[in-house]
Order: sequence, then structure tokens, then C-alpha cells
Amino acid sequence: MQIRHTLVRALAASALGLAVTAGGLTATASAVSLPAGCIAHYAQTMKTDAAVNLRKKPTRSSTSLGILQKGTKFRTYCSKDFLWYYGKVGSGANKGKYGWVVADYLIP
Repeated sequence: MQIRHTLVRALAASALGLAVTAGGLTATASAVSLPAGCIAHYAQTMKTDAAVNLRKKPTRSSTSLGILQKGTKFRTYCSKDFLWYYGKVGSGANKGKYGWVVADYLIP
């Protein structure tokens, strides 16, 4: 019965664009318009461990949309080869902006 309940919950969550986690339901990237080629995953809030550029595209040569200072919150929605993460800035001078951050500078 528990397996059936979990399966029904997971299917319902999937239909609503939610992910089932140990603590309940968490909104996923389906609510956000994702860039082409981006591998969607459950939304996760990370923070930067050093100053890093928020980029327009997932390359170091792409236009910088701003600098995220050390400790800036960044909510990830998807990744490009798990080397770059696309998401929304959650704190600091660039709060509310969407863009790409290289994975090397993000910590849980």
C-alpha cells in the first residue's frame, strides 16, 4: 500500500510540475522557461564560494550579466553537462536575474 501511495503521489507531482522529496513536494524547473539543451533537475538553492560572473550563455566568453559576490544565493533549475547551472539569483545586487554560473563556484 505504501508503494502505491508513493507512486500515485509521484505521478500527481509530475503532472503538476513538482518533485517529490523526503520533506514533501518541491517546485521544479517546469515553472521556469529553460534554455534549449539544459538538463532539468529539481530546483536547489546553492551559494557562491567566491565572486563569479553570472553569464548569458554557458561559456566563459559569454556576456556577463553581473558579478555574484561570495555567499550569493543562486537557485539552480537545470544544467549544461553538469559544468554550468542555469538559475535565478536569490540575494545580492543581482537578485532576481536569471543566468548561468559555472559549477566550480557553487556549493550546497
